[in-house]
Amino acid sequence: MPINTNYLNYISMLNSVAYRIKNEQMVPVYSTNAYGLPTIKLVPRVEKMKPEIFLIEEYEIKSVLGDYGAGKVIKTMNFGPNEERTITVSSYKKRETTKSFSKNVLDSYSEESAEELESLVENEGTSNISNTTSLIKSAEVSAEITGGISKNNKASASGSASISSSANSAREEMARQLSTAMDKHTAKSSANREMEINSTSTETVSEGSEESIVRVLKNPNFKTLNMVMRQMEQEYITAIILKDVKIGFCNGTKESIRYAKLYELDQLLDDVLVKEECKAKVKCNVITSLMKVRDMAGTVHPFIEEVTESNYKCTTDKDGNTKLEESKDKTRYWRKRKDLIQTLSDVNKDFKDRDFITTNGLIMDLKVRVLRTDGIVADAFLGHGETLDCFNQKLQDEATKTEIIKNQELELKNQEMKLKLKIIESITDPDKQADAYQKMFMEKCVE
Repeated sequence: MPINTNYLNYISMLNSVAYRIKNEQMVPVYSTNAYGLPTIKLVPRVEKMKPEIFLIEEYEIKSVLGDYGAGKVIKTMNFGPNEERTITVSSYKKRETTKSFSKNVLDSYSEESAEELESLVENEGTSNISNTTSLIKSAEVSAEITGGISKNNKASASGSASISSSANSAREEMARQLSTAMDKHTAKSSANREMEINSTSTETVSEGSEESIVRVLKNPNFKTLNMVMRQMEQEYITAIILKDVKIGFCNGTKESIRYAKLYELDQLLDDVLVKEECKAKVKCNVITSLMKVRDMAGTVHPFIEEVTESNYKCTTDKDGNTKLEESKDKTRYWRKRKDLIQTLSDVNKDFKDRDFITTNGLIMDLKVRVLRTDGIVADAFLGHGETLDCFNQKLQDEATKTEIIKNQELELKNQEMKLKLKIIESITDPDKQADAYQKMFMEKCVE
């Protein structure tokens, strides 16, 4: 009975995971990857509860097409007079391994490319995590944070630093890491996009392959024909955008993780903080860190805005009619600014005429990346020197004269045929017309 290697690999993977969970004190955590598929990661087990309130910033990578043109030279070929060759162009998509390595999130988004980018971002470092998780705690306060629902498990969190500068430093580091990961990701993809052009005297190509093109080229000139094959390249304008922000709480376990929108900030603080003064100071820290967000160009923008809405109450008059009256109390909450619109030229004046991206967020990084494609452009030019000696040149001239004589004979025959048809068309009597046609064409065929 044959052994299923996939099954053995699966069992080996399970044994490895079980060993790490038991001996390395790891905990499996369920999540989704960048492609949206479920995955399980192993994280260190928490020995001591560490309650934290932190900001969760959502970034978006948006890319649009830029210029398109010829890139590096793939192959040069020289054709002598009347030389004929069969060339085969093989794309990097022909082999599955090369095709997989050449994928990227810009022009060929797939599960493999998404996982690779996610891995590169994680490997770029986690220095920004310590900054972002301490943003809310970095004021001169002593905040009592409850763990989970119960308000008996209390922990103290205190520190001193500049909220805005710490937050902007963390954002710049995050944008730099994303940009560096994108550079590595696209560079690896472009490096695997090698095109092959082979010239052979006979046509040898596998049928059914969509990534191979066969062409027969011939030089009809007396001089050498030079051909240059170049691979086409596509420019991508990529922007890293700060899209939204959330508030999070965790005491060190996955079960305690809570997320809240900005308008739910007060509710989250009521659930996890005890003292009212701590709630006010933590809320102030959150607002302060989001009111002075610095974009790529160094311009400071308020990322959030306070909204005040009227409350209404229902009243009933003496006749039993229900009326809606505006209450004196107002509802106030914070949200992301609705009028926060940026274009490429707002952060880089070089893109004044190339505002391809308009986003409801802040552009934290902007870069132009170039990727090689599977397109090829060919350019041809004649050599200036003669390749034939006097004798062979005369042979070519005689051959040319022979071809000219043949063309003249064909032209005379065509004129003779036109004249005969014209004579037949000029005869109005059908019998005479048929007799003339027989004499001009049929009798000659019989002979």
